[in-house]
Amino acid sequence: MKTQISNRLGVAHVRDTVKQFVEETLSREQAMESLQIGQSCLYDLRSSYLAARAAGLEGAWLPGRSGGNRKGEWPVAEQAFLTRALVPPSGAKPYSYAFAASELGRRFVHEVDRGQVRHWALDHGLRPQRPKPRALAHMRRWQRQAVGELWQLDATPDHFLGAAHPVLHLLDMLDDCSRLQVGCRLYPRECIPAYLDFFSRAFSRYGLPLEIYVDQARFFRTASGELT
Repeated sequence: MKTQISNRLGVAHVRDTVKQFVEETLSREQAMESLQIGQSCLYDLRSSYLAARAAGLEGAWLPGRSGGNRKGEWPVAEQAFLTRALVPPSGAKPYSYAFAASELGRRFVHEVDRGQVRHWALDHGLRPQRPKPRALAHMRRWQRQAVGELWQLDATPDHFLGAAHPVLHLLDMLDDCSRLQVGCRLYPRECIPAYLDFFSRAFSRYGLPLEIYVDQARFFRTASGELT
């Protein structure tokens, strides 16, 4: 026997949701998702509620036998498809509930909405895995206010002279305040002698900065692993 909607969700919740739907403060899709029912059941409840309100019995209205659970389990093939779509193997990107509902209609001619797929997934212990938030590549900070407070250093390896030539390493450095390029030079390798030459050229021409912002390369770490 179908579990009645009032037993599943409570009369007060059903009555308030239908009232908001009638008064158009809830959309059809929102009401269907809140009550976990389909469109036909929602409109049955709406008709029953309006009849009770017309008779002055709005406060005593009960859902009655409307809005029971939908039909039994979906076909095995559809369930297998949804399982693969929502929790794909090999780390593939899962379908959204909306896209899974669209594909279910296209492949199996089973018209359902996003809310129905979501409730099916929750009932079967499935839900799309949300990707972990990506850590920021660099710490956000305010730009320095004076020239010489901070220089930003970066190293980029590439075939700067063409694919037929070996990879060269571009060392580039900017003043954080003025954005002046205080150093830019190609080196055969990114190594300590290259940095010593690069820094000496920049210091000789522009003086000493208070700080240099570098990456996490091993060149700037002590034997214990701390940044120098």
